[in-house]
Amino acid sequence: MVSLTVPQIYNHNVLMDSFLGQVTLPGEQGHFQQTLHLRGKGDRRDNDLPGTLTVAILSSSVLTNI
Repeated sequence: MVSLTVPQIYNHNVLMDSFLGQVTLPGEQGHFQQTLHLRGKGDRRDNDLPGTLTVAILSSSVLTNI
């Protein structure tokens, strides 16, 4: 089963946080490292937004392998 993870990036402000963008990460087992462009959310998912997010993920179904 492959699942997707969608972290959302916000700018923390005093009065109200502002949405900067989100990325979609694969849920496959193994090692994943990539720089991804931020994208919009909801109906604007296809819109590229300014900024990138560099992520590195290591996953395994056996916890002692990590």
